[in-house]
Amino acid sequence: MLKHQQSEKIALMLAIWEKVFHIDYLTEDADFFALGGDSLKAMRILSRVAQATGKQMSMRMLFDAPTLKQFVRILEEDPSLPPYISIRSQRNLRLNHFSSSSLWIWLVIMAWDR
Repeated sequence: MLKHQQSEKIALMLAIWEKVFHIDYLTEDADFFALGGDSLKAMRILSRVAQATGKQMSMRMLFDAPTLKQFVRILEEDPSLPPYISIRSQRNLRLNHFSSSSLWIWLVIMAWDR
C-alpha cells in the first residue's frame, strides 16, 4: 500500500514538474537545476504542490533535494510541514481614497454603526 501511495505522489509531482518546465516526459530522476530551474519555477512548483497536497514546503527544501525522487521523499517523510492555507478573497470590499479629515469622519460613522 505504501508503494502505491508513493507512486501516486511521484505521478503527481511528475505532472506538476512537467507543467512548470513545459516538458512532456520526465522521470523521477529529473533534476530541478539540470532542467533549468530557477526561483520563479521553484515558486510555481511549491505553489502547485501546496494546492495539491495541502503541505507548505520551502524553497530551501526543493534546493536541498533537487531531484524529483528526493523531493517526494521529503514530502512523504516530514510530518512537521505546515498546512497550506488558502487566502480567499472577501466580497464587499471597498476601495476608498479620503483626505485625512474625510477618513476620520468615515471611521467615526463606521464605528458608530456597529
